[in-house]
Amino acid sequence: MKKMLQLGFIVILFFPTKSYYLFFIAFIFVLILVIVSNYSKIKCSINPFIILFFIYMFLGSYFRLLWFELLNLRDFIEISRFIPILLILSCKKIFTLFDFEFLLKILRIYIIIDFIISYLQFYHINLGFLKLIDTLYASSHHLETSLKIANRSLGLSSNPGEHGLTILVMIGILIFNLLNKKIKPLKCIIKDILIIYLGYFSILFSQSQTAFVGIFLLNFLIIFFLILKGLKQVNLKGLILYVLSLALSINFFIAYIKNLRYLISLFEVGLHRSSYLERTDKWEFLIRKVMNAPLGIFIGWGKSFFGIFSSSMDNEHLYIFLCYGPIIYLLLFIGLVFFIYKTMLRPSFYKELFIFLILLGIPLAWPNAYFLTPKIYFLLSLIFVKMKNQNYLKFQQGVKYA
Repeated sequence: MKKMLQLGFIVILFFPTKSYYLFFIAFIFVLILVIVSNYSKIKCSINPFIILFFIYMFLGSYFRLLWFELLNLRDFIEISRFIPILLILSCKKIFTLFDFEFLLKILRIYIIIDFIISYLQFYHINLGFLKLIDTLYASSHHLETSLKIANRSLGLSSNPGEHGLTILVMIGILIFNLLNKKIKPLKCIIKDILIIYLGYFSILFSQSQTAFVGIFLLNFLIIFFLILKGLKQVNLKGLILYVLSLALSINFFIAYIKNLRYLISLFEVGLHRSSYLERTDKWEFLIRKVMNAPLGIFIGWGKSFFGIFSSSMDNEHLYIFLCYGPIIYLLLFIGLVFFIYKTMLRPSFYKELFIFLILLGIPLAWPNAYFLTPKIYFLLSLIFVKMKNQNYLKFQQGVKYA
């Protein structure tokens, strides 16, 4: 059972995401395969709240079809986005068997491979296999514009924004585990810090301004969690070495940043750059559009209502608020506040890790996609289901170091 899970996770994590729907078809197929092969050993049960959510989404799509008179097939297809989390939560006893140590190993391998590919792309080192990687993973648009014109590496992702944020989340998981109070060999700590910095370099090579800001936000959240937990709850050896590495890397970064032409514009023009102004103009247009259709307040306006804009809103908060509706957005907010409150009362490693990644994503989802980014969605799902079945695992106990 465990080997089947491990193989499935490797396939999903390394599966190309340039076709969003193809990724989710593969995601669902792997999950079903794992469930079917283990169903006789562990029975599954469907949470009634999940059923209510799917009914709400389906009825919303149906009523939008009646009220807006749009052929909203895309809205019905959008519901399939949540089938993976339905499968994982319904059969959580199967998926909680996955080994967190194994996940850490795969994340380390992923970051190393992604760094190698990003380095080769950034410095235009044309090796034979690189063209195959580009063809498999990169969208044709970003291959021409982002990589060849703006020199923004794509790594194992379809676009530089997705690339930077996916690596950022993986780094966040490694750092959170690094600082977890667990006796770890010095060589393992150093190995993880080196891999974390390979990830930082991949983000720089992607020149994703959202992910670059995310690096500072991630380290700010680390400080915030350290203050809340206290130094007695932290691996001091890992903390000291990580802080020293940050201090030593500042001068190198200042000297290196001149090579990052696209990223430099963040410091030169900030929010006044043309790409951000285009986004704000788009957001204003979308908000004006929904003002003429107030019925969407109750069920959302759906993807078909916005046409081509629904696939590139460049703002995940706005996307959820408009497509799924204010009710879903409000319920998610209330649920998050309630969950944080419960976690403060009875903390655990997985609960705190999950909140850490959610808090990291809330501001980053404003100018980009975060929670619905395929591989981030996958990692959050794994940690969420692990958290649901590992209640009250104390932060200081942590996990066995891989």
